[in-house]
Amino acid sequence: MKATVEGAVWGGFFNSGQNCGASSRYLVHEAIYDEFAGKFVAAAKRLRVGDPLNPETMIGPVAYRGHRTT
Repeated sequence: MKATVEGAVWGGFFNSGQNCGASSRYLVHEAIYDEFAGKFVAAAKRLRVGDPLNPETMIGPVAYRGHRTT
């Protein structure tokens, strides 16, 4: 499950989520949905938005203020 969640987060947030191939929907079997969703949200919350020149930044820049604050 760990590799699946990491791949899903990468697919959704790569290039700040601003590309034609960004994943915006995932089909997850109901038997693992709650576990997957919980781990996905936790991983997404750990992403650091910031200055792209800072080596600790994982996402940046973003196009809209709402993307930065949610």
